[in-house]
Amino acid sequence: MTEFGAPSADSHAFFGVEQQHPFFKLQQQALEMIALGRPVSETLALLALFLESVIADSYCAILMVEDDGKRLCVGAAPSLPRSFSEAFNGFAIGPGQAACGTAAYRRQPVICADIASDPLWENYRDWVMASFDIRAAWSQPVFCSKNHVIGTFSVFRRLTGVPGDSDLRLIERCKHLASIAIEKHCNEYALQQALIKAEAGNAAKTVFLANVSHELLTPLNAIIGYTDLLAEEANDRLGGKFRGDVEHIRTASKNLLQILNNVLHLTQLNSDEVKVMPQRFDIGAAVSEVVARFHPMMVARKLRLVTRLPQTPLVAQSDPGKYQQILGHLLDNAIKFCDQGSIEICIAVEGQGKRQTVVLKVSDSGIGIEAEKIASIFDVFTQADQSCTRQHGGVGLGLAVCAGLGKLLHGAFSINSAPGEGSTFIFSMPLHWSA
Repeated sequence: MTEFGAPSADSHAFFGVEQQHPFFKLQQQALEMIALGRPVSETLALLALFLESVIADSYCAILMVEDDGKRLCVGAAPSLPRSFSEAFNGFAIGPGQAACGTAAYRRQPVICADIASDPLWENYRDWVMASFDIRAAWSQPVFCSKNHVIGTFSVFRRLTGVPGDSDLRLIERCKHLASIAIEKHCNEYALQQALIKAEAGNAAKTVFLANVSHELLTPLNAIIGYTDLLAEEANDRLGGKFRGDVEHIRTASKNLLQILNNVLHLTQLNSDEVKVMPQRFDIGAAVSEVVARFHPMMVARKLRLVTRLPQTPLVAQSDPGKYQQILGHLLDNAIKFCDQGSIEICIAVEGQGKRQTVVLKVSDSGIGIEAEKIASIFDVFTQADQSCTRQHGGVGLGLAVCAGLGKLLHGAFSINSAPGEGSTFIFSMPLHWSA
């Protein structure tokens, strides 16, 4: 009996400290494909082909659980003939269902060292051995972040035997990347299906958006976490080209994370789930904290920031977190639509006694807004025009979130703007909030 993946130079060198580059490159490429929304089949095929290149005489097939949770479909089997996919699409999950169906049923790895004698293959061995030249099979269940089985990761060999330790480590790493890709695919599919049902009314849409945002955040945070690890290794050991690629993945992932957070905030606002938590806080300090978060972005875009804050501490009685969210969205919007020049933040107090209001102005020297667009600029999914969406990014949620938060703080917005002359967003709220 030949050991499955037994001591081959390729397999052992893969885990050598000096030769981890091949998997690092694979991991980087797979995460970038996931972050950029490439079809799940392409990502899974990439993982399968890489595994086949390292483990000799092997085929790799990655299967996904179908909607009913009772059957499997082929996500990728790039080196196996089309007849394999045709045979295994709709393959039942259960005991005695070869290696892949049994692994999904048992929720644990299944190793079939010799298909010719393994009872799990009793109903399939003749045509599998004759049609695909397969003698050994090893399948491992793929789990999502909620510990549900969402697929199987299978390696088939033309030789009998069991996997070696290095093969197991390699397959485990590839399987983890597959789990991220499959879970994202499943969540996106759930989003599409939920959207169809949500068309019945705005209440259903709100619930759907909140649920899907939660579901997408889990794999997305996993992608960002992996990207941070890649960035550390790239800085320590690899060249500038790889650092740039990793930064591209990180930027795409964080942009998507910001969109999902905005969707989540908007659904919470629409369903009256957000409550004001009033407390005393220093307006100037709150503004400075937000400015510090956006400073690297402004430096990268070579924008100049001017802040005009009260010379003495200005203490408000309101919700500091929501006030900072509003400023953050306004500042992000200003940076996004200002390719050069400056941004100014100004804080002032108007009125007397209990009617005092604190006025926040965020001005930019950007592209400006046409007069007929100003009235709808705070509506959901609205930007100045479609060309701005393509050139400057965003989906038109940030200002809609601002409007909802401002209403909670008993505030009001106004805009002064003209095309080519920049914009000034003004938010006024009571200095002392009351229910």
